[in-house]
Amino acid sequence: MMRILDRKILRGATWVGIGNVTSQALAFLFMVILTRFYSKSDYGLIRYVISVGTLVAIIVAAGFPSALVRFIAKNLGRQKKIDEYFTNIFTITLGLLFVVVIAVVIIYKFDMMIISIVIGYSVVYIYLGMIRGFIDYKKIALFNILRNLVKVAILLILCYALFVKSPLFI
Repeated sequence: MMRILDRKILRGATWVGIGNVTSQALAFLFMVILTRFYSKSDYGLIRYVISVGTLVAIIVAAGFPSALVRFIAKNLGRQKKIDEYFTNIFTITLGLLFVVVIAVVIIYKFDMMIISIVIGYSVVYIYLGMIRGFIDYKKIALFNILRNLVKVAILLILCYALFVKSPLFI
């Protein structure tokens, strides 16, 4: 019994480790691409938008991902109770998201980048809380990798679609 448990823990730790290392490498690649293609002022603006969006998304999530992890892990096997709890968290999060998006529209004059980041990160936080609660390390690792891969892909598409030139080549 102990060997099976040890093997399961080792497998989970391996998935999380691989996921974290790959995810951090992709996050670093994102920053390299960002600094390579954008001027200092554009880079500063993008970092500002990402920071504001992340802070606002944390307010929207309001600790629900941690509560979700705890509740799901505690109630594994009781699907009806989990569904009920998730529905409540989802409803509250949507309400908070609506209020925050209205505040962002008023404060930042309908800045779509900030709104997109707030919505995207809010969904990410809730989803990560859910898969952590089900203790599915493979999904956690793959989701973290995919999340950073999507950020890099969107950045590359924006760089080439908008024909952004590095200040080094102007």
